[in-house]
Amino acid sequence: MHSRWWKLFWGALAVVAGFYVARHVLLVILVEGERVDLDILVRAARRFAAGESMYRIDDPFEHTKPPLLMGILFPLASLAQFWVRKLWDLVIFIMPVLILREAFLGWGSELGGKWRWRPLVLTWALMYPFWYREAEYGQFNLFIFWLILVGARWIRGPHRWLQLAAGALAALTMVIKPTQLYLVPWLAIVALDLPSLRSRLWHAFGGGVLLIFLLALSYFRVRSPAALIDDHLEWLRFVPTTTAKHLMGANNYGIPTLLSRLGLHGWGTSPAFLPITLLVTSGVVWLLRRRRELALDCSLLLMLAFSPMSWRANFGVFLVLAYRLSLRIERSGRDLRAWVGLLCMLVFAKASEYWLGVPLMNAFGYVAAPLWLMSVAIYCGHFRRDQPSGVPA
Repeated sequence: MHSRWWKLFWGALAVVAGFYVARHVLLVILVEGERVDLDILVRAARRFAAGESMYRIDDPFEHTKPPLLMGILFPLASLAQFWVRKLWDLVIFIMPVLILREAFLGWGSELGGKWRWRPLVLTWALMYPFWYREAEYGQFNLFIFWLILVGARWIRGPHRWLQLAAGALAALTMVIKPTQLYLVPWLAIVALDLPSLRSRLWHAFGGGVLLIFLLALSYFRVRSPAALIDDHLEWLRFVPTTTAKHLMGANNYGIPTLLSRLGLHGWGTSPAFLPITLLVTSGVVWLLRRRRELALDCSLLLMLAFSPMSWRANFGVFLVLAYRLSLRIERSGRDLRAWVGLLCMLVFAKASEYWLGVPLMNAFGYVAAPLWLMSVAIYCGHFRRDQPSGVPA
């Protein structure tokens, strides 16, 4: 590509990225958004503090997180909702930067440790639709993904307390969102090349158990040991009900939904689905144990694929993959595979009823198109023609 047009391309992307930043500040941080998911947690915390049931199927947007989470979130019941929202807005606003920083720092990453503005603006322009929805609805996918990346760096640390903290972070992510369990196999392989692997894993496991114990103690003080058991039994009964309510949504892209649409409802909702899919994920991670970035992207894809509630905003966790592809474009504008990978992500990012129409958008969701698009993007992001077969970029 001619250097003049190449400069215009990057300049235009910088303008788009700047517009998105300004739009976000004006429409999300300064102007009230919906914050549905954040408000769900605040409402649940207030019910928890009042001794009421947190799980009500008649809520417009019901609370589905494990009760143990209230062991750390109950202070939200006494805080003004306005300030809770603004604090969370700031957390989400800096998450993309923190996630990329962790990718630069660690666990065998091939991205390098320096910020490059061209890949950054391309990544921002590409991923903004996911990030905007995450922020507008007050979700926490990026936050818990960042915690996993921090944990991956800490488990490789030289001190036991870092390894304990890594396990505590992993346990916290699973308390916030149980499907994070699919990322635990990846977290376990990032220290394979370091000494005392067994000791590191045991310390991480101990840190997770310790966090659960502390959350339970907090729960006991606000309610009681009996309430902890009763609330978890209520939650276990409630989860299948709320899953059935949302499973067939047109914007639900998970494999359980796809199986149900194909008339195989029993397969995706079977009690055996979790252990079988977790075993599959563990096997994939083990086969890719020497290719940690590829193993991470595959783990993320499988986590979203196997989730009974897989929404558009969840896919914002592919931020690091988008940066990897963008970096390839900066290095060579003729990298066709990188362009294809970015195009797959762009199609999903921009897919809407406005652009595709209602029938086509419904078909897009019906066949779980985002999973296939992201599969192609992962392949394009990690394999190149100018390298030996089977060796990722």
